[in-house]
Amino acid sequence: RIFAQKAEELFATGDILLFNTKNTGANVQRAITGSDFDHVALILRFEESGPFIFEAMGNVGVDLLPFRALFSYYHCYTKIVWRRLIFGRSKERIDKLFKFVCSSLGHDYDIGLQKLLLMENLQSACYANPRVAKEKKFFCSELVG
Repeated sequence: RIFAQKAEELFATGDILLFNTKNTGANVQRAITGSDFDHVALILRFEESGPFIFEAMGNVGVDLLPFRALFSYYHCYTKIVWRRLIFGRSKERIDKLFKFVCSSLGHDYDIGLQKLLLMENLQSACYANPRVAKEKKFFCSELVG
């Protein structure tokens, strides 16, 4: 167990946060997927500032917000789990990731039964091609996956 302030210091770009949300829809989603978690977000760290959360949510679509903003709605979650993603964080990969983030911001959120049931087959080709079609809509694990 790590306190949020300490976690902030340890976060690296590409790490993920997994959420267990306190609501009926999230309970149904976890039952369908067989997962302990119903939401996922990606951590991004910028040179001069603290960590940010990159996520897709039903009420706002694809968004980027400071990690500290999470403090105002942490009560919505039973648990939030941080996972270090182990991958080569080369300048080329990070640049590609940030291009994907910039081209995805503002896109709408979309979820459906088909997406929930076929999540392992939905890894977006968008990461390979950082230019995301304007009509593309994302579900959180599709965005981060």
